[in-house]
Amino acid sequence: MILAIDQGTTGTTCLVVDDELRPVGRGYRELEQHFPQPGWVEHDPDEIWASVLGAAADALAAAGVAARELRAIGITNQRETTVVWERSTGRPVQRAIVWQDRRTAERCQELPGDLIRERTGLVPDPYFSATKLEWILTRAGRPAAELAFGTIDSWLAWKLTEGTAHVTDVTNASRTMLLDLATRDWDGELLDLFSIDSALLPRVVPSAGIVAEASLGGATVPLAAHQAYAPPKDDSPAAVVEAIKAHDLRRVLNDRALGGYLIWRQIPVFIDGRAELYGEKFTMAYYNALELKDVGQFLGLLREHEIDGLLLRPGAPATGLLDHLGGWRRVYADDAVVLYVRGGS
Repeated sequence: MILAIDQGTTGTTCLVVDDELRPVGRGYRELEQHFPQPGWVEHDPDEIWASVLGAAADALAAAGVAARELRAIGITNQRETTVVWERSTGRPVQRAIVWQDRRTAERCQELPGDLIRERTGLVPDPYFSATKLEWILTRAGRPAAELAFGTIDSWLAWKLTEGTAHVTDVTNASRTMLLDLATRDWDGELLDLFSIDSALLPRVVPSAGIVAEASLGGATVPLAAHQAYAPPKDDSPAAVVEAIKAHDLRRVLNDRALGGYLIWRQIPVFIDGRAELYGEKFTMAYYNALELKDVGQFLGLLREHEIDGLLLRPGAPATGLLDHLGGWRRVYADDAVVLYVRGGS
């Protein structure tokens, strides 16, 4: 059994799923929205944590499962929302600034857009975490060593591990406007730009694998971003796609407004039977895809990040481009997905 925590903007949903990823228990808690001024949106981090505990308890009860029976806990979360808390007590220094908040719009107009775009793939916008964190720190009046910053995944990981894990996965980190996509680590020049001490920041970890040991309901449960993925015995392209579909990435294509792009690196490694799909190479390419604006940028993405494979929705504009672009092969297609790998003509 796996506990999936979906901490969203308006509430928290927890699901207990079985080994076939079928939901067997569900819990939900609504989250209060705070609007202290026009354009400002805040959440209470302690209420977020309480909502997770309540929804998780309800999901376990509905499933008839004890926490000690869980094989893992996974987190998905509202992104960019910014929390700062005391390391010694775990108490937030103020309410979290939500991704919708626009209080730093003027500050974003002052920022070097080209530098930020080059390093992070993002454009300066209050939507992202960097200016929210800068705003909080200028008013906190506390030494950086006493404080910790995180997006909601970091906050929940800290609480679930009783302060032993200060981490964020690479996809959440890529939405802070502080992560260098080339190194997949915090960018020193951007930290200086926003007067952010690196001591505040969580450790960036891959989106897969065991991150830490969580405490829930008196039990110790592995905290992992995703369920471990095992490659199929049949590692032909068709079997790889079937395995991808079975692991819900087809649903991601259908549910997300990404224009049909789901991109990862090192498909040849994956086809050879070593699963690279849920590593940080996949997530970084996936989040770069969100920023695609035109054909030139698309081609630049393929070159810069050494993309080795693409999974697209049939009819997506890039399918026609790749069919006529040397160096790419269409190796599988059906009514839901088209798979390309680098190599051939």
